[in-house]
Amino acid sequence: MDNQHQILVVTPISTRGRDIRTWLSAAGYWVTLASSFPAAKQYLLASPTVLITDLKLGEYNGLHLAVRAATSHTAVLIVSEPNHAVEREAEKLGASYLSTAELTRERILAFVESRLPLNRLAEDGDARVEWTDR
Repeated sequence: MDNQHQILVVTPISTRGRDIRTWLSAAGYWVTLASSFPAAKQYLLASPTVLITDLKLGEYNGLHLAVRAATSHTAVLIVSEPNHAVEREAEKLGASYLSTAELTRERILAFVESRLPLNRLAEDGDARVEWTDR
């Protein structure tokens, strides 16, 4: 898969970040990994296609990032321990929620695929568009 979609993954948990980055990179995505809210805030300026973030990010949280991402129409997935209140808050902000108990390669890839723009060409490669600047 040749994919130009930028995905920002924010987690202070190094093993979780490494796993998600590995899953997405193997599927052909360009992944940026941030471990803190301040770093994520800077990376959000690039308007990634998808933001996957832990809820707990020190004195801030993933919901704060969801608010910031809404202005650039970035799809957001909040990951946390099972918590119905967080799930409701995420939905109010237009974000999705995934409990850590459900965090798998398949769930992450399904979320990303479901949020990509629908204007992609046929997956089989039959349709090609060549752009020229005149």
